[in-house]
Amino acid sequence: MTYIKTIDFLADLKPGENRLYEILKIERIDGDLTVVLGCSDGESASTCLKFSEVSAFDHTLFGAPGDSDNLPQTLIGFDYWPSKETGTNYNWEINGDECCWNFSAALPTVTAC
Repeated sequence: MTYIKTIDFLADLKPGENRLYEILKIERIDGDLTVVLGCSDGESASTCLKFSEVSAFDHTLFGAPGDSDNLPQTLIGFDYWPSKETGTNYNWEINGDECCWNFSAALPTVTAC
């Protein structure tokens, strides 16, 4: 099921119900980015956040010995705020336990993977 892009997309994630505890995969193809959230135990369904118009994609390690951008990582949380540069997209930070992924993109669609 695909949901309409609105600022309320967070409610569609239902993190407790869907067991969105980990960042399982981050895949960038051209201007699109798919972030797969779920639980690596394999017993629960994954949820995909699909972003379009992605730019300025980068990652930052938190700096502890052994930190990497390897997946899966525990999902600590994410934040977004309106981009002053584009006026229509948002700046995003997706935080794992070892790394933060940063990018600019439109609001995502939320789908089952």
